[in-house]
Amino acid sequence: MNTSPLCKNLASLPLVIDPKKSRLRIYKQTLALLDNPQYIQLLINPEKKIILLCPATSYQSACERIKWEQLSESKCCEIYSTSFVGKLMLLSNDWDENMSYKAKDYYVSHGRCRVFNFTFPDKGVLIHE
Repeated sequence: MNTSPLCKNLASLPLVIDPKKSRLRIYKQTLALLDNPQYIQLLINPEKKIILLCPATSYQSACERIKWEQLSESKCCEIYSTSFVGKLMLLSNDWDENMSYKAKDYYVSHGRCRVFNFTFPDKGVLIHE
């Protein structure tokens, strides 16, 4: 298993949640860890308070297309979804809709998905941006 500093930095990239703009920001390095997929699927587990980010091979329901041509100058992919961010806000009633939050990537499932925890804001897992 590779434990270089670069590998550790890539493994801890956040998912930025911006309720005011109904936006999610996913860093390109996170997408690289998923083998630069054309589509991604975002899922919420409300009981465990986690967001699962998985690559998808084709467009399915609840999938987002990655617009790679628009990412050439940017460090992150922006996805706008009122319904997805709204669901997160319902599950996290301590959040302020005028703030942005960083959910830390804390677990790799089978090397193909990233899991982000959105609980424990007082313990630093969520950080006001």
